[in-house]
Amino acid sequence: MVSVIELSVSGTPEVERFLYIDPSNSTKLPVDFATADECAIDGKRWMEKFGEWKHIGHAHDWNEKSKASWEVEIMEAGHYQVDLNYSGECRLVWRVENEEGQFVQNQQNSSHVYHYYEMGLLKFSAPGKHTISVELKEGNMESASLREIKLTPLQSLE
Repeated sequence: MVSVIELSVSGTPEVERFLYIDPSNSTKLPVDFATADECAIDGKRWMEKFGEWKHIGHAHDWNEKSKASWEVEIMEAGHYQVDLNYSGECRLVWRVENEEGQFVQNQQNSSHVYHYYEMGLLKFSAPGKHTISVELKEGNMESASLREIKLTPLQSLE
C-alpha cells in the first residue's frame, strides 16, 4: 500500500529554488548545487570493490583563482561548524568565506578516499540570503577533489 496525496492549485505554482541551512541540524551542500569559477564540476565514478560502483559530483581542476560558490538561505544567524568532504594528496589549505567577509582557513591532511575534514566556525551575522565560497589556497591542486560542504549550527554540537 502506498499513500498518494493529490494537490489542486489554481494558476501556476511558484517554486522558490533555494538551498536552506537547517538551524538545528547539519546541512550538506553537494558541489552539484554550486557555481564553479575557474574549476570544473562534473561527475566521477569508480569501483571500490568488484561490482560496488560509487558515483559523485566533484569540483576539480583547481588553480589559484578557482572558487566554488553556493547561494543559501540562512534561517538563523550564528556560528556554524564548517566541514569539507574532499580527497587529494598531501596537505591542502582550504578557505571558506561568506559575503560578509567572515572566513575560516585551515590546512588539513588529505587522502585518496573522500572524508570530512573540520575547517572551523563560520559566522553569519543575520538570517537571509548568503553566498558561501570555497577556495583551495595551497597544496597539490591537481589531485584535489571537493565533494561537498557541511554546515552544522554551533548549538547542535553541544
